[in-house]
Amino acid sequence: MLKILTGIGLLLVHALAAPTAWAGCDFEHPRKAKLFQADLVQAFVSCGNPGANVPNTTSASGVPGCTPPETFNQHAGTPVNGWQWDEQRSSGRIELREIQGDLGPNTRDLRVKLRLRRILDGNGDPANGSGTLHSIARTTMEDTVVTAPGMGTDMTLLEFPAPFAFQMIDGNATLTVPPHPCFFIDCGLGLPGCTSIEILNLQILDPNGNVFAVPGVFFKNLPNN
Repeated sequence: MLKILTGIGLLLVHALAAPTAWAGCDFEHPRKAKLFQADLVQAFVSCGNPGANVPNTTSASGVPGCTPPETFNQHAGTPVNGWQWDEQRSSGRIELREIQGDLGPNTRDLRVKLRLRRILDGNGDPANGSGTLHSIARTTMEDTVVTAPGMGTDMTLLEFPAPFAFQMIDGNATLTVPPHPCFFIDCGLGLPGCTSIEILNLQILDPNGNVFAVPGVFFKNLPNN
């Protein structure tokens, strides 16, 4: 079963299924947060940061900027097998959802779904090739390391990158990462009921390892009145 988003993202940790609910979970948390959903937008090379493009213009409000905008695929020389959006038809979406674990009533799992539609290559044809969902997350949880009878240990775990490979076929890709017993660390271990996962980084990489898409929002032009 998928064990934990630690490392844009999805690292699975060793947390043995507890036969009864623990008495801890004393760290700060909301009442519930079971679902993360986001549309995907084009990733652009940043402006004015270390290793990024150098500002060469300013916005109308005087904020430094870089023109023209540059994708990571363009920054790498626009290889033919790099991915591009069909601006009239392409779409992308990511979903992370809490589901019930199968190692006891107080265990949980994380199901990850990725969907890309009508993506093009450098020739304007439907794209093909291997892609990667790359994530880094920070996980805080009530681990089953026992400090007192019926009491687990609240801890924040180290952050590790977690990549998940998928295939783009004729411009479309679907990735579902279901519960699985042997991801990254130990087998047969589940997430405890008290787990908080912070999404620090979530990227879609094309076959060349260039960042293609990230969660975001795009505003369309409104029709003239």
